[in-house]
Amino acid sequence: MGTGGALDEMKKIKAKIGDLTSIYCEQLQLYEKIKEKGSQERALIKEGRLDQLLKGLQERQSQIAATAGMETKAAELQGSLLAHFQIEEFSLLQLKQAAPADYKEDLESLEAVISKLVPLLEELEAQEKENEALLKEYLNRMQALKKDRSRFRRAAQAYGSKDSE
Repeated sequence: MGTGGALDEMKKIKAKIGDLTSIYCEQLQLYEKIKEKGSQERALIKEGRLDQLLKGLQERQSQIAATAGMETKAAELQGSLLAHFQIEEFSLLQLKQAAPADYKEDLESLEAVISKLVPLLEELEAQEKENEALLKEYLNRMQALKKDRSRFRRAAQAYGSKDSE
């Protein structure tokens, strides 16, 4: 491969790193919105507004589906980078070690986005667990209230039927 071919190949790889960085930036923005939705869901659960919660969950589900499409494209780009740099699994450390200095800035940009994305995903996971626990607690309270009402109704009927005798 001549100098022109090597330069073209480097441009292609830089573009792939840039595309991967862009995908992660888009995911970061989308996950921020999902996190915001999660905070709203928490309030809706506490207020017992399940109809609005369901609407919000549907919207959130479509946002999550959008990230899945992005993840597919990211995996393709990662695969190309793995093949190009001849590494077995995608890790920034391995990528930085395998890539020549020409890619340093591109990889630093990628690393900056990933360093924001990872903690956000961890926060989202914790938020999801909290919301699930809150919803379970709410549903258990509603179930207990329903049982109490049913017992009260049966007791009222039992006393009511004795009065009619």
